[in-house]
Amino acid sequence: MNRKEKISIILDARPRLIHIIQCASDEQLDRLVEEVQKDLEHELMEASFA
Repeated sequence: MNRKEKISIILDARPRLIHIIQCASDEQLDRLVEEVQKDLEHELMEASFA
């Protein structure tokens, strides 16, 4: 996944982070992507049991 794709995923899930993400390092983006993916997986699990 390239930097642009990572930023897109993060902003789709957390649009308020736009100014922070523009200054983030690649390592920080990787961590944010992991957090967003975990959040989305959690929401998916909740939705599947609802």
